[in-house]
Amino acid sequence: MSLSWPELAEATASWMEAERRSLMQTLEVEPILLTPSEYPGSAPTPQEVAAADALRQEGNRLYADGHFQEAIVKYSEAAMLTPSDYFIYSNRSACFLRLNRPVEALDDADRCVSLSPNFVRGLLRKGDAEHTLERRLDAQASYRRGLALDGANQQLQERLEAFKSENGASLQTTLYNVLFVSPHLQMD
Repeated sequence: MSLSWPELAEATASWMEAERRSLMQTLEVEPILLTPSEYPGSAPTPQEVAAADALRQEGNRLYADGHFQEAIVKYSEAAMLTPSDYFIYSNRSACFLRLNRPVEALDDADRCVSLSPNFVRGLLRKGDAEHTLERRLDAQASYRRGLALDGANQQLQERLEAFKSENGASLQTTLYNVLFVSPHLQMD
């Protein structure tokens, strides 16, 4: 079966819309908005913020019910309305992690942390995604950064303790990850 370019474009657009709808998640917190001078383009209207909050709440419900793909769609729709709400990216990152999609999880965790560098849960998600990608040093750095902000965070403490008990990583794997995978390596 071959499609003409317009048919292929329409089919792709339909598929992308279906994927967008199946990509969202949220937490029950207020979204943080950038100030008008910081916001690229126009800031979301109060109606858009309310709609994004409703989508985020729906994503939270879907996540709690174990419908991670559907939650991702809701979170993605909310992110289209309020792209500076770091909670949306944190929640969507958690969904991606549950679906074993660590690259997407890391992308969203990075976005979350870039929007709110002191958001400990974002650093936890970032570390979890890095750990899943076997970027052990980066994961440890994310967990330690989170602990520097919240020293009593039990999840972060447990994650760091797990590194001490793991002995599956060989020196060769560690060197490979440091030299070729870690974004913290700076070559001049």
